[in-house]
Amino acid sequence: MLLSPSLEPPVGNRLGAGVGSGVATGAAGRGAGFFGAVFFLTTFFLGADFFLTAFFLVALTTFFFATFFFAAFFLGATFFFAFFLATMV
Repeated sequence: MLLSPSLEPPVGNRLGAGVGSGVATGAAGRGAGFFGAVFFLTTFFLGADFFLTAFFLVALTTFFFATFFFAAFFLGATFFFAFFLATMV
């Protein structure tokens, strides 16, 4: 079957121009590509995991403290004004 030159299957050991040479071809190249992909994905997902963990810990902590101090302020203001008004009688 005659395909375009870039799609022709390699004959024997010939891989064609631009495909690669030396250790990066054949089974060694596939192995290196596989381990490279595994390394990349592991690094990527670990980085994403640490980033998301830190992000959500900071976000949730900030939200908690903001809510807590907001509520404490209004609670304190309520008791202050209740006491203030009670002493005016």
